[in-house]
Amino acid sequence: MSGSLFPVLVCIALFGLSAWFDAKYHRIPNILTLPVCVTGLIWHTAVHPGMAGVMFGLKGLAAGFGLLLLPYLMNRMGGGDVKLLAAAGACLGAGGVFTVFFFGSIAGGVMALGMLVKGMDINTLKGFFLYPRIVIQDLSKGLKKKMPYAVPLAAGFCVYLYTGPLV
Repeated sequence: MSGSLFPVLVCIALFGLSAWFDAKYHRIPNILTLPVCVTGLIWHTAVHPGMAGVMFGLKGLAAGFGLLLLPYLMNRMGGGDVKLLAAAGACLGAGGVFTVFFFGSIAGGVMALGMLVKGMDINTLKGFFLYPRIVIQDLSKGLKKKMPYAVPLAAGFCVYLYTGPLV
């Protein structure tokens, strides 16, 4: 069901705008995520009448929401990121949103490491290779900048465009 072009085009706009808003303002407006949720559900219901289309969209929405709910509840993630992945799930289905999340998590780890390294001086960088755990703990205590997680999720979506759903 995720082979349709329309939901993918909607997600291109969703991830592009969300990454821009998150990088610039550190928030993702509801005006981006809510219409995409509704659009995804309506699209799959119209294209695949009956419960198959509804369930495809709802399973994707629930998967996207569920993947980031625990980090949100632990105050490690913003609510906009949770709604972004839920909206993507409504369009791409559960398999698509798992792919976006998987590759977005890898991109997020690389981005976090880059943010840590950027804050290091040369002596700290040398220490990182000798005692990485201690250096990361020390740096993360002083790291006050939050990561705009829509950016790595957008990168995960780009990989999804290339590979398709992995599950």
